Amino acid sequence: MTYGQVLFELGIKKESLQKAQDMLHENEELLSALENPTITKKEKENVVEKLFSDDIKSFLKVVCDNDDIACFDETISGGQGRAYFKRRERLDRWFCTESWRPRL
Repeated sequence: MTYGQVLFELGIKKESLQKAQDMLHENEELLSALENPTITKKEKENVVEKLFSDDIKSFLKVVCDNDDIACFDETISGGQGRAYFKRRERLDRWFCTESWRPRL
């Protein structure tokens, strides 16, 4: 399973992903700390817990545990991220149409 698929399954809002991406772009020290292999996973989890919104924390903790925080930007901006947002938009439109009725 790719990170893009995980994002889709978790249903993380685009705004939360954008905010996290902006925080990482604007603060090089934060990104460096989350990439640094000498900083323990527990310390990285504590940083994520304090700085990021609730809906994205668990995802970022897994990414940090896998030492893949450098891939986060590509996941959001790259093909996985674009595919994720397109699927979310299609689902949002589908569920918001008046003709949609749940099957019983």
